[in-house]
This record gives sequence, structure tokens and C-alpha cells, in this order.
Amino acid sequence: MIYKSGKNGYYKSYEYAKRILSKMKKITAFKAFSNEGHDYYEVIGNTKNYYNLILFDEDSNEYWFDTNCGYKGMGSVYSEKILRLVGIREDYNIAFEKEIYKFNLSPINKLNLLVVEINLLNDIEKYFINSLISLDFENAYLRYRALESMQIFGVIKSINNATGGDLYMKYFYNYDLSENVCEKSGINNILFLDSSLDKEVKLNISNNIKNLLESKNNIFIKEIKKTEYGIHTY
Repeated sequence: MIYKSGKNGYYKSYEYAKRILSKMKKITAFKAFSNEGHDYYEVIGNTKNYYNLILFDEDSNEYWFDTNCGYKGMGSVYSEKILRLVGIREDYNIAFEKEIYKFNLSPINKLNLLVVEINLLNDIEKYFINSLISLDFENAYLRYRALESMQIFGVIKSINNATGGDLYMKYFYNYDLSENVCEKSGINNILFLDSSLDKEVKLNISNNIKNLLESKNNIFIKEIKKTEYGIHTY
């Protein structure tokens, strides 16, 4: 089956990818194009409408998106965002390559969350490193749904979007400095606990997350319980 985002631009293509994520099986290949003249188009009113990012899953379904590659613009940015969303995390030089064909892909749907609580103390910011929670999901949709549901506990930021992120890196295992991604599409992220959370919820945040996700087998929790000081906002 072929699923199409519609010729609605890069942002709506990304939103469509999130809506269709639950239908996707494991993505095994993708093609990206900078220009027209390929085989992925639909004809509307005698006009060929091209889609420049095509994903293929293990059940031979195709997903067509109105983004592209080969340009330093938002079309390439959102192509990479869609790829990250479905677990394709390698750097394929999306903004520079004019055509990309990649096959035999192995999506990675891991998620590492460093749980941090920040408070102000006499103009000095204190942050309490609670724990590191590592999860491995069966598919991209379960990962996405988990990220959405965990926001009841606070704000989730990628390391490079969290001020002071370089100070958090030491708490992650084998952190890759090249993991320069936007929003929450990277493996390593920070969960900043909401200051209004109940004290008991904060004290037992690891178990609360585990219970929320109903996860027993694919979750690892490392308790850290360390306080550090500095000027770090989010």
C-alpha cells in the first residue's frame, strides 16, 4: 500500500508522519531526491505532483512525503526529522546529496533519559541529577508514544537544546558528540521535572515512569542522586 502526505509542504509532511507512525512496520529502506523527474509522483489535473522522500517498510508499504534533500533548507531538515522519527539515525548528508538510496536499514528505537530537577537558591542554580533511564522499544511508534506520555512529568529536551548540555554528557554511556539533532529525535535526552510535581512523585520518579510505560523488560534504571551547582536554564 502507498501512503501519501499530500502536497502540503515539509511541516505538514512531518505531522502526517507522526499520525501514520502507528501503521508503519520496520522501515528497511528510503529514497530521497532534490528534484523532480523520478517515478514517485501522482497525477492530479494532468499535473505530475512529485514526492521527494520515500520510505519503505518490511511489509512492502511505501510512505511518500513532500520533503527533499540536496538543499540547505527546511525541506532537508524535515526529511531528516522524519528519518529520525522512524529510527533511522545515521548521518546521510541530507542537505548536500542530490539523490540518496539506502537499503537494508536497521532502525534504532532506544531512548536514554537523564532525569533532572532544577531549583534556584540565592541566585545560584542548583540541579539535582536524579537518575538515568534507558529504554529500548519494539518500534518507533511505541517510542514516540512514550515520549509524549512522559511529558506529564516535565519538559523533555535533547542535550544540544538544553543549556548546560555539555555538563550532562558525562552521565550518558558512550555519548556521541555528533548527535546534533533537534527536539527529542536523538537517543539521549534530558527530562526536566516540573517544579509543581508532588514531592512523592519526584522521589519515586523512576518507578512512576516505569509504571506509566507499563514496561518491565526493556527498561534499565541507574540511580544517580547527585546535586551540582551552576547557571543552567532550560
